[in-house]
Amino acid sequence: MNCDVHELLGSALECELEPAAEAPGIAAFFIAASAIDGGLRTTLIELLEDQGHEALLVADLDRKAAGYSGYPTVVVTIDLLPMKVDGAKYPGFDNPKIPKALERARHLTHELLPGVSDALAATCSSREAWDVVRLIFPDEEEEIRKKADGMRSAFATDGALADLTREGRRAKVELIQFDGAPAIRKTYRPAALRYMEREIEVLERLSAIRPELPTLLHRTANAIIVSYIEGGRDLLLEHRGGRPTPLPLDVVRALADFIKGCVAAGFDPVDLRAPGNAMLSPDGLKVIDSELWRRCSPETRPENALCVAGAPPGDTERPRGVPAFSKPYSVGWYPLTLLSIESFLYDPAWLQRLKRQANLLRIWAARGATVVERRLRKRLGSKPRTNPRFIPLRLGVDGVIAELNRRNVRYVVLRWFDRLPALPAGGDLDLLVHDDDIGEVDRVLDDKSGIAECDVYSVSGLPGTTYSGVPHLPPARAADLLASAVLVRGSYPAPTAEHHFLSLAFHAVFHKGFKTGMPSRHVAPADIPKPKNDYLGTLASLAAELGIPVELTLEGLERFLARSGWTPTPQMLAALSHRNVWIQARFGDQSNERVS
Repeated sequence: MNCDVHELLGSALECELEPAAEAPGIAAFFIAASAIDGGLRTTLIELLEDQGHEALLVADLDRKAAGYSGYPTVVVTIDLLPMKVDGAKYPGFDNPKIPKALERARHLTHELLPGVSDALAATCSSREAWDVVRLIFPDEEEEIRKKADGMRSAFATDGALADLTREGRRAKVELIQFDGAPAIRKTYRPAALRYMEREIEVLERLSAIRPELPTLLHRTANAIIVSYIEGGRDLLLEHRGGRPTPLPLDVVRALADFIKGCVAAGFDPVDLRAPGNAMLSPDGLKVIDSELWRRCSPETRPENALCVAGAPPGDTERPRGVPAFSKPYSVGWYPLTLLSIESFLYDPAWLQRLKRQANLLRIWAARGATVVERRLRKRLGSKPRTNPRFIPLRLGVDGVIAELNRRNVRYVVLRWFDRLPALPAGGDLDLLVHDDDIGEVDRVLDDKSGIAECDVYSVSGLPGTTYSGVPHLPPARAADLLASAVLVRGSYPAPTAEHHFLSLAFHAVFHKGFKTGMPSRHVAPADIPKPKNDYLGTLASLAAELGIPVELTLEGLERFLARSGWTPTPQMLAALSHRNVWIQARFGDQSNERVS
């Protein structure tokens, strides 16, 4: 169980020798007293519902009772759309949405109540959840099971040609036949019916005047049927992340016209994104999934709409725990339009065409200048900028983050980010940065002195951005980490909890080794200094939150990283062994061999 739930409940909760099979979807969550005292009890229950876990029972335990564990509120939930489990990614769980909810709770708690950790604990499976019910609420088990069965029955559907559901936090999405033609049926969970009503409102008001939207064909108490978009494909297929290739101008202009038309009609298309719910079809631009849209004044300037300007800090209307871009246009759409927000919305086509060409040339010029600079440095024998860089006194940590955001740099704060902008005494800032944005970062940081060091690592290991001459992380894993980053406190991007654990474990094992102070079966040299940071405690907390059953030793972490595909290449391992005595002790003369 997550967060030592076995310890919370004591030895009375033991695994059966031949446990009875239970259908996935039931979980028991425990809310910590520190979160309740901080006013987050209702917020965390709402977060669970928004993540797909609907409450079957909410009960407050007696804090004065014997064996009180510090988690006085129990929420027994049902997920009507449990996901298929990936045993390697979420070992022990029968529904990946349980650890995902815990991760979202962690980020939300960190934002609203800094200093509180482990605000939520959970069982890993339906069987464990029913064990909890029998232990704490034995007289209510039958009633809870009846309620769960009734909700499953009411949610059941038939006649689907294909299940198109992704995570299913709000609705089940199915391809069906309706009146002899393909259609989409969306069946909403009981706690998500308000999103269905918003989608109905949008479609009833706008689909007749906005051909980009599907047509509402039918509705029931908990479902809608809408027209099916034939041959739709994600807009991002036009921009594969390599060469800067913007969307065709006619698509860009159709998108701008759609946003302006919706805002003028009193609707803000929040959550409009590519890839996701904006796509191309043979009939042109199409937009699906309007359940998160909001009403707005028709007088709203389109550039101020939340769909392009972003939700304000502390926004409470968005589903709990669901991250949102703070700058959706500049981060999500500019690479596809190559136009400023003002030009995107208001310039005529001929001027947009000129500006896109100029911006495309500027991007290529910046890339070319970087290549030329590297070649000149190499020819002249001068070295590229290297780590450490420094945080300028005039900016400070807050200023550096603000400037990186202003420049739309794609970066992630890798670790020890919980207390930013404060840095521990003698500590530094570690950034993972997209290869194309290293030049922008170097324009912000100082290369000689500052208030603290800042190590900058590129995804592929460009010169001057490496660790011991090799990429800081396996490049494919670094790219995944960067792409999935979440925004913390509406300010700076950080890894998801899973990537935080994996990247910190990699750093501990292959970069630091004995310097982490973590247990090992090998004897550390006597002159190894004490660690500045709590590697063992941080990794233990993340492992507990994610429900990862890992041995918290250097060898145990190495084995887990190997199983998870987070291993250094032979070249990386050989280079890292020169600074890591543990690698030498672990692999001996085999540092040129692949980790196994």
